[in-house]
Amino acid sequence: MPNRPASFGLARRRGFSLVELLVVIATIAVVIGLLLPAVQKVREAAARMQDGNHLKQLALATHSYEGARGRLPFIVDLDSVVLLGVHAQLMPYMEQEAYYMHLSRPSATTFEPPKVPSLRSPFDPTLKERPNEIGTSYAFNFQVFQTRGRTLNHISDGTSTTVLFSERYSLCRGVDRDFIWPGVDANSNHRAACFAFQSTTNSPRGRVDYYPRVVTLSPPTTLAADPITGLATPGVTFQIRPRPVDCDPRQLSTGDPTGLPVAMADGSVRAFRMAVDPAVLWGSITPSAGEVVAFE
Repeated sequence: MPNRPASFGLARRRGFSLVELLVVIATIAVVIGLLLPAVQKVREAAARMQDGNHLKQLALATHSYEGARGRLPFIVDLDSVVLLGVHAQLMPYMEQEAYYMHLSRPSATTFEPPKVPSLRSPFDPTLKERPNEIGTSYAFNFQVFQTRGRTLNHISDGTSTTVLFSERYSLCRGVDRDFIWPGVDANSNHRAACFAFQSTTNSPRGRVDYYPRVVTLSPPTTLAADPITGLATPGVTFQIRPRPVDCDPRQLSTGDPTGLPVAMADGSVRAFRMAVDPAVLWGSITPSAGEVVAFE
C-alpha cells in the first residue's frame, strides 16, 4: 500500500482573501458610524440632565434662603463684612457652608477657591480657559434680585413664568463672570454672574447687558432694550454654541444645542428654544411687569 502524506485527512486551512478582509473592515466602519450619533445623543442627554440638576439646586437654594431669611438674596450681601454676590449667599443652602464661612471673612481674598461642581455647566466650553475656579456657568436674573427685601410672593407675574437663573458662558469675548464678586463694572472685563443688568442711572455701569423693556402698555409687551441707547431691539434673544472669542457678552449664551436652560422661580427647570418669541423670553425675565407669558 502506498504511503499517504501525514496531512491526509486533515481539513485544508484557508485564510481570508483581501476582498473578504475589506468587507469586514467596511462593515465595522458602518457599524461604528451608526453607533457614534447614538452615543453622542446619550452623552448630550446625560449632560442636559446634569445641567438641569444644577439649575434646580440654585432654585431650591433660593427657596431655602427665603424660608430662612424671610426674603430673597440681594445682589450684594450688605449684612456681611465681605460683599458677596447672590451665588455666594446661597452657598450654605447648597451644602457649601464651610466655603461660605471662609468667603465671609475679610481674608477671603487670599483664599484659593475650590471648584463648585453645581455652578459649572457641562455645556460651557469656556471653563477650561479660566485659570481661577470662581467662574460659573449660571447667571442670576438681575431684575429679580435687584430689589432688597423682595420675596417670592412679590413676583406678581407668577413664579412659574419668571426666570431666576439662566445658563451663560463664564467667559465671553474676554469678559469673565464669577460667583463671588457682586460688582458690575463696564470699565473692566470682570463682572458679576448676572444677566439683564439695568442701571437706574445713565452711568456707563448700566451699559453691559441687554435688559427687558416694556414697549406697550395695553397689553404689556416686553422686548430687549439696547444697553446703550435704551431703545427696544425686537430680535434679540440668546446665543446657542457661540465661539467664546466672538460671542456677544451682552446676551445670554449656552452650549446646549437644543436651547437655553433656565430655572424658574417656582423651582422648575425648562429650556427656551431658539425660535422662542422674544416677547416671551423677555417677559419671563421681568418679575412684575404685568405681562401674560404663554409658554409652548
